[in-house]
Amino acid sequence: MSPTTVVLITLGINMLCIVVGFFASYLTLQTRWFDKNRIQADKKVSMQVFYQRLPLIGLNIVLLQVLTGFGIFSAVESAFFDFSFSWVYFFLQFAIFLIFDDFFFYWYHRLMHENDYIFKKIHRIHHRATSPFPLEFLYVHPLEWMTGTLGILIGFIAMYFMFGGINIYAFWVYTFYRSAHEIEIHSGIDGFTRLIPFYGSARQHDDHHAYIKGNYASSLSYLDRIFGTSVGGKDAPKH
Repeated sequence: MSPTTVVLITLGINMLCIVVGFFASYLTLQTRWFDKNRIQADKKVSMQVFYQRLPLIGLNIVLLQVLTGFGIFSAVESAFFDFSFSWVYFFLQFAIFLIFDDFFFYWYHRLMHENDYIFKKIHRIHHRATSPFPLEFLYVHPLEWMTGTLGILIGFIAMYFMFGGINIYAFWVYTFYRSAHEIEIHSGIDGFTRLIPFYGSARQHDDHHAYIKGNYASSLSYLDRIFGTSVGGKDAPKH
């Protein structure tokens, strides 16, 4: 598979998620059913806010695609990727991506909240959203999401030394999953995924935006439970 093909597929996965996020945002803000079933139903988000967010979201989309394209092209040229398929390697590498990325994200995210300077200068932008809509996962300071990708890079390095290459299919599926999960947890809608043990749900992330501190994990919630940073719940009052 040529480097150009790999880059185009990866960028296509990113754009698919962005388009889904755009339409999901429109539906959650404009459809009465979604409006009535928001976790924080008392906090109405207007389309005007959505339009105000778009310039920064658009900038991050452009930067994301350019940096992703360059990085993936370099990885293919350097033979970092393994294009053979094995169910064992697929699931094992997906799990490694998830664990490394989520572990890094928890501590990085927690640092952004517990360090006043970083919070005020960088992470505060994302927390202008107290009741987020799907595409707001990209409403962040560019340095925030760029630094946040280090978790995936660490997973890359670990798998390269463990397996001699990164399974391209596990990488593509994880790329889709990561963005799809971000869209879901910023939707403000409680879904069936809340029933999955240790899954980082929309309610948990909505509570994070409501309380500002706590619920720092993204995909998996076990770290918040271990380190005592879980907050909120279905009947908990918002601050």
